[in-house]
Amino acid sequence: MTPNEIRNWQPRRFSEVIGTANRPAVERLQRAARNRDVLTPLLVGPFGTAKTSLARLVLQSYCCERPDPITADPCGSCGGCLGCCPEKNGSGAPLQHWVFDCGEGVGKDEVVGFVRAYQFHDKNAVLFDEIGELPAPAQKALRRYLSPLRGGLFVATLTLDGTADRLVKSVIDRLDPVALFKPTADELVAFLETLAGEAGVQMEQGAVHDLVTRLSGSFRQCLQELADSARRTDRTLRWPAVGAFTPDPESDPEELPGDDVPMPPSPFTSDGW
Repeated sequence: MTPNEIRNWQPRRFSEVIGTANRPAVERLQRAARNRDVLTPLLVGPFGTAKTSLARLVLQSYCCERPDPITADPCGSCGGCLGCCPEKNGSGAPLQHWVFDCGEGVGKDEVVGFVRAYQFHDKNAVLFDEIGELPAPAQKALRRYLSPLRGGLFVATLTLDGTADRLVKSVIDRLDPVALFKPTADELVAFLETLAGEAGVQMEQGAVHDLVTRLSGSFRQCLQELADSARRTDRTLRWPAVGAFTPDPESDPEELPGDDVPMPPSPFTSDGW
């Protein structure tokens, strides 16, 4: 496994989503994808809870030409799976797939164009990543798409930070909030130890726990440090873990969760799933 593969690791099966607290939400999405239910989930949680990875997994499962009939896991190699990216928006059959990364400057004109062309289609599988980053006029345009939705998939993600306050209520009311949580420290340590073994990264005793503690459980930053270790000549993660660990401005600064994982604060009035 190369450093880039470590750094960009993401679950390719529903069973690979980390965190016992996330299993009910994952299994609900898994069943809905397997049954091809009409879906409008909004994946909500703090930074680093694999919201985008899970959303992409659901999108791929919907668009896959040969998903696993039991687990709904996408094959990862067919045209439907490989087409789930912004560069191939509007392709695919029988479902057309669409991916909008709202953090990359998606604006009102782009959203209005999509809605006008596809608002009455029920054969679309759509992802709006970090929907809170959309300007309010663009969000309001989405209401026309969501109101008559009778089939297909519309999945969105939202990080519980300042962008949550910018989500238009009339859009929230048309989506089903799904809470996701950070893995516990023990769960994250176990995962990183397994991934390091698969990647051929050696670990000094206590190095992984030190890494998780210093980075406050930031999944993305832990992967980055593991990838950096794989780039070193000796491919070793040392204890104390190397580096000053400059905090990621997007990472959640709270302490690592313990065995009792609390529900994150939510801007929603709906009970969701």
